[in-house]
Amino acid sequence: MKFIRASQSAVLKKYRSIKRFEDVKRFVVDGVREDVWLEFKVASELGGGFNRDDQKHFAKAVSGFANEEGGIVVWGIKCVKDRTTEIDVATELVPITNIKGFVSRLDSLAGQASDPFLGGIQNKAIAQSGVHNSGFIVTYIPKGEALPYKALLGVNDFYGRSGSGFSSLATHQIRRLMMLTSIPELDVVYRIQKGGQSSGPSGERYDVDIIFSLKNIGKTITTHPYMKITGPKGWIIRSVYRDVSRKLLEKVPYGDYVGGIDSACHPHLNLDVVVVHLELNPKIKIADDTEFTFNISFAAMNCPLKEKTIRIKPEELCGVWDLELCGVNQR
Repeated sequence: MKFIRASQSAVLKKYRSIKRFEDVKRFVVDGVREDVWLEFKVASELGGGFNRDDQKHFAKAVSGFANEEGGIVVWGIKCVKDRTTEIDVATELVPITNIKGFVSRLDSLAGQASDPFLGGIQNKAIAQSGVHNSGFIVTYIPKGEALPYKALLGVNDFYGRSGSGFSSLATHQIRRLMMLTSIPELDVVYRIQKGGQSSGPSGERYDVDIIFSLKNIGKTITTHPYMKITGPKGWIIRSVYRDVSRKLLEKVPYGDYVGGIDSACHPHLNLDVVVVHLELNPKIKIADDTEFTFNISFAAMNCPLKEKTIRIKPEELCGVWDLELCGVNQR
């Protein structure tokens, strides 16, 4: 069982994969190390009570994981620091004898563990084989969106995850987290849209548009978007519109998009910026492993220039017309 730094979706997937006593036991058998999103903890009261030490550790975990990429706490596993790596390694199972009560207490404290409130915390009990109401608790703590998160329940401090432990954040680290919530973040997405159908000397023609959009996956609005896109030779690439001065417009080639202050890209919304128009021709044969590649550069106000490559398969294009695999007319 190997744990590495992962995205929030990977953390949740790993949490869901821990279902049985054998899954918990493997942490010890394999000597799994704590890392930036995995924490082992022995309960202070094995009888299922949840004392102040447990409450504080829970609050630190909520703050520390929420301020990073999320994480998992496995309650009921003892760690020993490896002398070579200085990292805590799972060494012994120390089950809790009242897992139902422990989970109930965790659930009741989840809403009091941090400021602001962090939703999405999950707790589940995993029973020890052959022992009634005895076993382990696995807690999932998601990445927070309203950064930064302060640990409560008697802690009253901001925490981050550093290596295999939680550490109090310095003032400049807290400021950095606050800035993250006010910075937009862009990505490029696309959709394929059916156009018109006509006949000509070369046979039936089926028009298709690929619309590339800027998607703001951040939490604040941005303006002055820019996109430069290059695609397969002969394909028609046009900007959706430009709202810049004519002097600047003359210097911007087709396939580039330059927007001004009126080109707002709102959080969680898409801004259509470039259209690729093409004609499908059923008479043109094409290899099954063909891919159409687009290299894209994009930026916006407070969003540094980024690059992305998108590869589109012919079946995606032909699918909108329910056509067999075919090629594209060159222009």
